[in-house]
Amino acid sequence: MSDNPSSSTSKSKVDVGVLCKLTDELDIMQCTEPDNDKPWHEWRYLPSVDDDTMIISSYGEVYPSNVSVARKLVPRDSTTSRLILARQEYDCILDLCKQDGTRHITYCYTDHGSLQASKGYYLDRIKKLLIECKRELVILFYTGESEKGTGNWCFKDGVISFQDIYDLYIEHFKGKRLCIVSDCSYSGNWVKECAKVYDDQGILYCGHHSREKGILITVFTSCRAYQEATILAYENEAMEVRVNDLLFMGNHQDK
Repeated sequence: MSDNPSSSTSKSKVDVGVLCKLTDELDIMQCTEPDNDKPWHEWRYLPSVDDDTMIISSYGEVYPSNVSVARKLVPRDSTTSRLILARQEYDCILDLCKQDGTRHITYCYTDHGSLQASKGYYLDRIKKLLIECKRELVILFYTGESEKGTGNWCFKDGVISFQDIYDLYIEHFKGKRLCIVSDCSYSGNWVKECAKVYDDQGILYCGHHSREKGILITVFTSCRAYQEATILAYENEAMEVRVNDLLFMGNHQDK
């Protein structure tokens, strides 16, 4: 496990299997002419803002016996070890986050092999980031192993759920923008969890309701609630650098 603060930044294009409710707080504009052949059904432009980013890459050896762990798939025909692939994926994310001056990587963590930290450690790190952030937005980027059926993030002594992060958000960051990018199997369940929060709070799709309630959370995931993720697929096939904007795309072909 490593903790490597830096001041690197990026603007990225992200392919997500599902989208949570997006608000006009982020000044969303529809793009009518996609620039590739893929059958994207929705495009969303999010103008770049000053942010703090945390990256967590969790590919540990040991997990609790009461957690059903969904290990990310290895790319087809790959003969490279999981840990090497995990490191390549982590480096790819960092490279994407070094290509522009608006993304500030505040914390980077690699929970690989036997070098594992507890879920409490990571909750403390997330709490610290939310408390100390002076910028307009916090981005939490997770990649790694997850719990089957929930998409919860796996660590050596338990899991971090969307509710865990939501509780920290309400206590320490309410009224500010939080973006969660989750690249793990079954991650689409977090979109459902986020949507439930909005529904329970009576927050409609339009952004002024989000601002009134002080809940400005966006969730992007690499797969749907019932799908498994593959190491490096999200980064290699779904992300590229944009010159002017952070572009999130939603592929809604599969129902």
